[in-house]
Amino acid sequence: MSLIGKTLGKYKLIELVGKGGMAYVYRAVDPDLARVVAVKVMHRYLCEDGSFVRRFGREAKAISRLQHANIVGFIDFDREQDQYYLVMDYINGGTLRDYLAKKGALPPLQALQLILHLANALAYAHQKGIIDRDIKPSNIMFLDKSQTHPVLTDFGLARLRDHKHTTITNSIAGTPSYMSPEALHNEAIDERSDIYSLGIVLYQMVVGSTPYSAETP
Repeated sequence: MSLIGKTLGKYKLIELVGKGGMAYVYRAVDPDLARVVAVKVMHRYLCEDGSFVRRFGREAKAISRLQHANIVGFIDFDREQDQYYLVMDYINGGTLRDYLAKKGALPPLQALQLILHLANALAYAHQKGIIDRDIKPSNIMFLDKSQTHPVLTDFGLARLRDHKHTTITNSIAGTPSYMSPEALHNEAIDERSDIYSLGIVLYQMVVGSTPYSAETP
């Protein structure tokens, strides 16, 4: 059921702008600050699963610790009846995936300039003990229409480094084309898996395609 026009907490949901395996993302208005925000609402059926609720809460705690120019800003996390939601800065400069689909391979200097921003953001997150686990072009957006300021937007698969030996059973967490071999085999991962994924993104920006593709992981 669409939540457009409804209010969660103080945030009025205006437009559905995306959806993923865990949540719908809405453009919304914060009336107190008179600004547009993004509200990520967990799928209702997942709220009945305690493990997914805890995972969603971990995402909120992970994002709240990150204050970096190339990581989406966290605003709020709350629950209203059976609806759990995150509130983040609203970014509308488009995704790196869409940009690459339009431009194809980028000049090496431009690709390096973009990857340096993202590498700095990842280094910062790793210093905070957070592993992203899902670095890919669709999770990278631009703050500006000139596509020079990239931002990591989705820490939906983030794990605190203290839990790096925890594996996800019965599923693969991430996107196969960008995942490290150990992640594909559901083995213990650390910060190096993020670096591997970022390397795949750099390769795609320079060459125009990912280095590996297949019908199955």
